[in-house]
Amino acid sequence: MDMIATRWEPASLMYINTVDGEPNIVSESAIAAGARQGNDTYFLSAGGSSDHVPFHQVGIPAANFIRREPGTGRLEPWYHQPEDTIEINISLERLQEAGEIIGSALFDVLRKETPNLNQSRVRISDKKLAPFYNKGHNL
Repeated sequence: MDMIATRWEPASLMYINTVDGEPNIVSESAIAAGARQGNDTYFLSAGGSSDHVPFHQVGIPAANFIRREPGTGRLEPWYHQPEDTIEINISLERLQEAGEIIGSALFDVLRKETPNLNQSRVRISDKKLAPFYNKGHNL
């Protein structure tokens, strides 16, 4: 998770980056959790310049969650700057939203008493989730 709670308003889309841009259990469970909670601000994309890369390289499903501006992919202007402080840059609402989505996704994957994503995987053909997997969409 990187800049998931930025207060910068233009960063309204949560990119879920997998190294190859292909869905995996991490991205699928997060997108499914978001859909259940009525949140459509998550988008799967390819991105290989963060801490998720070494996990991918050894075969462990991983993803990087980061807020960016739709259409440009720009990051907040204070990224890696001295002005990037908790006091001025954290949105408690966005932090809670990300925590609820990721917590819900983890619960689905880890619970044993009911079917988890290994038995009921999110499918790209699901019309409600298809926009998240539209590789032709330039966000």
